[in-house]
Amino acid sequence: MRHKVEAAKVITFALFLLSFSSFTQEVNEFDFSELSLEDLLNIDITISATQPEAILDSVSTVSVITAEQIRQFGFTNIAEAASSVAGFDVLRTYLKQSLPTARGVLQDHYANKVLVMINGVPTWHAITGEGNLERVNIHQVSRIEILKGPASVLYGTNAYSGAINIVLHGAESISNSVNIGVGSDGQHLVGAHYVSKQGLKGNYWSVSGYDQNESKLDFEFTDELANSGYVSDFIDSQNISFQGKLENNQWLVNVHKNVEGYLGVAPKFTSGAGNPQQLEGILAGYQYQHQLSESANLLLKTKYDWNRRVISRNADNDIKSNILGQHWTAEVIYNGALTDKYGIEVGASYDARKSKQYSNFFSGTGEILSHNNMQDRDVSSHAIFTQLNYHKNNLKWLLGLRRVDNELFGQNTSARGTIVYQPSSATSYKLIMGQSYRTPSLFELYFRTDSFTVFGNPALKPEKSSSIELAYLKALDHFFWQANLYYASYDNKIYRVKGEVSLPDGTLVSDTNIYENGEPFNALGAELELRYSNVTHFDAFFNLSVIDGNDGDKQSDTDHYNFKYVPELTLAAGVSKRLGDWLISSVVDYRSSSQGPQRKVDSNLVVDISIAYQTSIVDYSVYQQLKLSNLFDKQTEIAEYVRLRGPNQIPIEVGRAISYQFAIKF
Repeated sequence: MRHKVEAAKVITFALFLLSFSSFTQEVNEFDFSELSLEDLLNIDITISATQPEAILDSVSTVSVITAEQIRQFGFTNIAEAASSVAGFDVLRTYLKQSLPTARGVLQDHYANKVLVMINGVPTWHAITGEGNLERVNIHQVSRIEILKGPASVLYGTNAYSGAINIVLHGAESISNSVNIGVGSDGQHLVGAHYVSKQGLKGNYWSVSGYDQNESKLDFEFTDELANSGYVSDFIDSQNISFQGKLENNQWLVNVHKNVEGYLGVAPKFTSGAGNPQQLEGILAGYQYQHQLSESANLLLKTKYDWNRRVISRNADNDIKSNILGQHWTAEVIYNGALTDKYGIEVGASYDARKSKQYSNFFSGTGEILSHNNMQDRDVSSHAIFTQLNYHKNNLKWLLGLRRVDNELFGQNTSARGTIVYQPSSATSYKLIMGQSYRTPSLFELYFRTDSFTVFGNPALKPEKSSSIELAYLKALDHFFWQANLYYASYDNKIYRVKGEVSLPDGTLVSDTNIYENGEPFNALGAELELRYSNVTHFDAFFNLSVIDGNDGDKQSDTDHYNFKYVPELTLAAGVSKRLGDWLISSVVDYRSSSQGPQRKVDSNLVVDISIAYQTSIVDYSVYQQLKLSNLFDKQTEIAEYVRLRGPNQIPIEVGRAISYQFAIKF
């Protein structure tokens, strides 16, 4: 009942903003970039299939956030924008910030159940499996594509509960830019983006680089030993991205380095809580497409992904861990028409990941203290996949299979199937079924401390999931909505528990941390995404997600390992009004209460307000934005669900902040 009352308050507040904005009149001509609903519906989405498709006839449940929407609602980072999507959230644990999470399926320490891609190139740490949203700055983004539900047929492992594709500005960009920004608590931004178009065939090259510090207020942290102290929560990210297209060739290079606050390898000051961790990586992707005929093409793709994380292991920060992994993939895909109604896709892929090291060392001397049983661990797999599709008039269907042969886990087959019915160009009904498969990470399999406090488990089984959903999409006048009802089941979810381990010499280690597979569990969920846009320069969105997880996710009679910590209701709403050269917007985020390890975590409501101004000076366009984040100065928290005896909750928003950004476009 309390959830319903709280939700009613949020909805009332959002409707109030809508009503207020609808009475506001324009004062003069507006000069911001605009994106009509018709344009949005016709965007070529690349995350749901190897061939671009529009959102109404997409064979998956997909949400899109465009650069225009990012500007309209004042989003200042990718995590903030992505968490506004119904059924999608960005959480954290004590070990890692910015964990993209789909449909309430929690990560363990690392974000290895939602695949992160840049321009369609997957990127994740070869040892622990997580992608990193901060390796791209939001000013580099043309659009963010989010797929919810199983995606293993398309992408293999790690696309377990969803995928996010960050598409960078390319040849379609109409301007270049220089961005700077400052804000409270040490916030800063500096960066630039340049695109050079080459001829009339869509050839281009682009380079961009950004340095951004998203500093937040210090907060008081009480660790699991009941010691209290202030820690700084921040993310300082730098990246350089280079991309281009020349005839049939496309390439991407992304180099990034992040420094962020964290709460220790265990949530204790003696384990490094409050000391920063460093993440860096190099991603290089290449794609070649050859047109075999008018109705058939061959696609070759390859990528190399190098990632390192350095984390503190003690209060003095003189003992650290160096976590270094490498990941290679290669893929060949044939797309062709069998008849005027039927098409086929056939492909093969190879995947290899390697743990170069996970070593503990003295930071002063570099002396290695331990390799944690991770030195030169590797695993490889190969796969074949096929998809058959049919499209005639207002009916479209697709059937797909991926067969994976992993050297450690043998063979597995994942399937997908979709029926799309479009009675009109503005209406779509979808029946979507899918399966996913995630192999354990090298960390989950082999990690072992010399002190026997944490053990990987070579006997782990791959995680599996399946779902079925109904979707209704409709565009009507100035409105567009997407409503989904889904049922999902999950098996063998990997999580960390307390248990006993027998060493090779027969010694029994009790009450230690070990990775295990959980019992099957399921969830019923509903999602609503509503967008409004009209010619008077008023835009709004309203995104709602409700999840009902069952009792199958119990470790014992009373303890759950997933949905206990997941809010049943999340909501994001925003309004944006353009007044000549001015843009005023507000975004509301709400999470209902959830249960922590020891006690309840209260519901929370965060309100952001932005004011932007754009004008032209000669051939330059000047853009300025002032943003007040967390208007009501709330310290909002989520349940810490990894270490059950640890802190009950950890913050995801800490206090009010103000920021100012200035951009010159040319």
